[in-house]
This record gives sequence, structure tokens and C-alpha cells, in this order.
Amino acid sequence: MEFIQILGVGTTRPGLDPYVTFVVGTIFLKYISRNYENEAEKCEVGAKFLKILYSFLKSYEIHPNDFSENKKENSPTGYHSLNRTINPMEVEGLSSVLSIIKAVANFDENARIALCEHPNWAPIQVLLGLLGCSVPILLKAEILLTLTALGKSRETAAQIWANLENSQIISTIPSTNTFNSEASLSEEIETNESRNGIYPVSKAVLELLYTLTSVGVPRTLGVGTRRPGLDPYVTFVVGTIFLKFISRNYENEAEKWEVGAKCLKILYSFLKSYEIHPNDFSENKEENSPPGYHVMIQVHTKSDILKLILEIIYQTKEQLDTYDSFIPGKTYLEECSLYCLQIIETALSNQDLSQNTDENVELELKIAIIELLKDSLHQPAPNITHYLLGFDITKDIRSTQLQKPGVLDFPSTCAKSLVSLLDFNIEMMKSQIDFDSRYEQFIEKAYELLY
Repeated sequence: MEFIQILGVGTTRPGLDPYVTFVVGTIFLKYISRNYENEAEKCEVGAKFLKILYSFLKSYEIHPNDFSENKKENSPTGYHSLNRTINPMEVEGLSSVLSIIKAVANFDENARIALCEHPNWAPIQVLLGLLGCSVPILLKAEILLTLTALGKSRETAAQIWANLENSQIISTIPSTNTFNSEASLSEEIETNESRNGIYPVSKAVLELLYTLTSVGVPRTLGVGTRRPGLDPYVTFVVGTIFLKFISRNYENEAEKWEVGAKCLKILYSFLKSYEIHPNDFSENKEENSPPGYHVMIQVHTKSDILKLILEIIYQTKEQLDTYDSFIPGKTYLEECSLYCLQIIETALSNQDLSQNTDENVELELKIAIIELLKDSLHQPAPNITHYLLGFDITKDIRSTQLQKPGVLDFPSTCAKSLVSLLDFNIEMMKSQIDFDSRYEQFIEKAYELLY
């Protein structure tokens, strides 16, 4: 490790890239696969890699202060970008450095957090600052994927959310500033990617947003500058990428369905995690509704999202009906269609929850009856529960022999209804039919009463 560190600091720029590849390929993968016996040893090794990474940046005359917020007063985006173009040799070197950071962040949570919290380096600010530089789109994609790796912990994800808001590379605040527009990812996608027919930035930013939203979204996201919530990011995913992906020009047709699948994965995750709440339908709310609410509303209306979802399903059917095993991006095409069907199914399930009020009332009544029977059991015998369950309260209830309704003139009782409900539930479980949480609670209470 000491040898690597010394070699890294002393390596000249032309010889740096093979050195970085050497670190990633032969040394560092062993480091990340080891299980250190104590945290002190792990932190010590992590600190050494921080020094190596810092020396790499210095070799390119890039310093975290170049992107510090102390210089943001002259920057409409809130971040200061380098006042020069990064040359091809530097691009290659930076790509190599990013590969190390991704390896660290993907496989070691402690190192991931240490990287982001290191006081002298600030990788999140540096990477977002580099996105504002005049660099190739492939390098921008690598930067976004590196941020994705760094954002896999709750602590680091919160930092990235805050810095995304400050950098405005995804516009969350309306602005007429030309610099703001040129530095945004929307502009990169609309101009450079669409013109070239390749979409690495689109795919990378979708991966970043999926990771960040899966790890957790701060409740205060956007507070002080706009209405809190994810709405601007949902608008970016839907308006900038999803609604336009199917009609754009692609050098590789398979990439079209890959972009679509990444969009749909985000939309489905929003909808799947959404729980209907009456406040979401209120017009006088201070916060934006959860993104799943917006997806649900779009699927239940004649929206562009619904039209595109149905178009994807139709195109999938048409292409699969050809029985051509060489359909470009067939795996991604099928993935797109699967997400579309899951979105429709989940949206319809939510509709059932909101519309089946009669069923909900019936279930609540059943739960209330079971609660009454359970509470009455604690009363001296014989009590109302014994009576409703069919026990003969004119005699010692322990001598009662419960019979099927009609046998020996035995009446239909709550005990018979209880057993029938539980038998029905067992049949449904065999059919692997999912129930909502309230129904599962009802079944649990029924078993408790029977016990």
C-alpha cells in the first residue's frame, strides 16, 4: 500500500493512466474483498486511498477549492466550474480515477462515507463541478455513475441531494439565465446526445436518481427555494427523457429500450411504494404529493404517460409476434413491457382500494365483531361470546358439543362463520393471492379468537 501511494504521487501525467488501471485491476480489488478484523485497520487503509486519490487530482491541477461554494457568488448554478477545457489526456486520466472511486464506493460502505466526509477533498462538490465543465458526454456519464456509487448510503445520499439542489444541473428552480441552461443535464440530453444518437448521460442520471430515491429522500428537499418534494425530478425523468425516448434517433436500437426500461423502473418504484392518503388530494397542501401519487393520476387519465405505456406494450407484442430471436435490445424491450404491465396492475389495485368502499366497510364491521367477541370472553361465563359461538348457556358450557348447522337441530353460529372465513383464506393462500394489510389484520384477529 505504501509503495502504491509513493508511486502514485511520483507518477507523471502520461504514465498515470496505466498506473490507475493497475491499481484497480490487480491491487484494489483485493483490498475491497478483504474483511478487516477491526474498524481501525479499515479506516487506516481507507485514509491511505484518500491520499492516493487526492494526489491524482493534484496531478491534473484540479483542486476541490476550484469547485468550492466560496466561489459560488459568481456562478448562477451555485457552483464554480473550471475556467478551462479539460484536454483529452486529462479526460482519460480522470476516467481512470473515477473507476477507483466507483470501486471503493460500491464495495465498502465505510470507505464510501469516509470519502464523502473527508474535509480536504469533498468529492461530491468536485464531481458536480466537473459536470459543468466542457467535457465529453462519456466522461459526464462516468461522473454520474460515480455519484451513484457514492449515494448508496443514507448519509451520502443526503449530501448528494443537497448538492444537486445547489448545483441545479437538474433544474428545480425556474431560471432565465443562459449559463444555467447550458450547464444543465436537460440541455446535454436535448442537444449533444440527441444529435449523436448515443445516450450515456440519460442512462447514468436515471441510475443516479433511482439509487437516491431508493435509499431515501430528505423531507426538507428544496425547502427555502421551492415547494419541498421530488416534483422537479419527476418532471425531469418524464418530460426530458421518458416521453421523448421512443421517438429519438439511436445509433444502436437496443439503447432505446434500455433508456425506456430505466425510466419505467423509476416510475414503477414510485407507484409501488405509494400508499393512498386523503391529504394527497387536498388543494391546500404545503408539500408536493409523493411521486407515486402523480404516476397513479397519470395512469388513470388520458395522459401522455398512459398513451406511451400502451404504445410500448403494443410494440412489444408486435415485435415478439415476429418470433425473431435477433430483435435489437430484446431483453430491454421485454423489461419495458413488464414494467408497463406492473404499473397498470398496481394503479388498478390502488383504484380498487379507493373505490371499494362497501367492501372496506364490510371488513371493518367484521373486525369490530371479532373485537367484541374477544372482549366479551373476559367476562364471567356464560357470556355473549359463548352464546354467539353456539355454546349451550343453559348448561355447563364445557359440556357443549359444537355441531355443523342442521345436525341435531344445531343452528348456524359465529363459530361456523369463523371457520368458513379461515378455510376460505387458506384456499386463497394456496392460490398465492395477495391481500392488503387490513385484511391480513382481520385474519390474524380471527385466529386469535379461535385460539
